[in-house]
Amino acid sequence: MKRLATATVAAVMAAAPVMADLVFPSLSYRTGAYAAGGIPFADGYADYYDAFE
Repeated sequence: MKRLATATVAAVMAAAPVMADLVFPSLSYRTGAYAAGGIPFADGYADYYDAFE
């Protein structure tokens, strides 16, 4: 029984990084000279990744 508990704990610990959320930063221009093209791109980028949540 102790071996089963140890194996279960080991499996959960090994799977923990897989269960973590991935973060994709939005590296786009929102201010300055390139804001006119950067803001719509950043909004579309955010909408695209929000569709998968």
